[in-house]
Amino acid sequence: MCGVKCIAWISALLLLASNGIKISILFKSYAVFEFSVKKWQAMRTEYLEALREARSDARPLLTALSVVNLFSWFFLGLLLIQVAWILSRGGKRKVGMHTFLGVTAVAAAFIEIMGQLMIAGREQMTRFFLSNFEINKWLTQGSEFDYIGDKAYEVCYIMV
Repeated sequence: MCGVKCIAWISALLLLASNGIKISILFKSYAVFEFSVKKWQAMRTEYLEALREARSDARPLLTALSVVNLFSWFFLGLLLIQVAWILSRGGKRKVGMHTFLGVTAVAAAFIEIMGQLMIAGREQMTRFFLSNFEINKWLTQGSEFDYIGDKAYEVCYIMV
């Protein structure tokens, strides 16, 4: 069975790995693409297409980041529960305070895990949405583009 030290090392290594993945995402995709709040708020189609392409390059890394972050928060919550149990001397000393610490750790880990699952789901939904639907022609017929799908995609991406 893995003790407190083992779980602490696993949690620390997973958090370190997730931060490394996050830094590589920043350098890989967003250093090439220049973000503009004004163009983004105006929902200009050329800008939204370029932003979508930059995100699609980083999608595998974002999914890996979500999974690694999910496990790191799981182990961190487990570690905090074990520390609360040890500090309470097996449930014999200041039980209320240590129970609060454990409940808070479980709540924080649960919220972070749900958030990471939502991010991973958003990335998979994005891949499915972009590969199975024509997002540039929703209301028009023929060769005209209305770009409503680009705007709907961006609103969905913002919401999650």
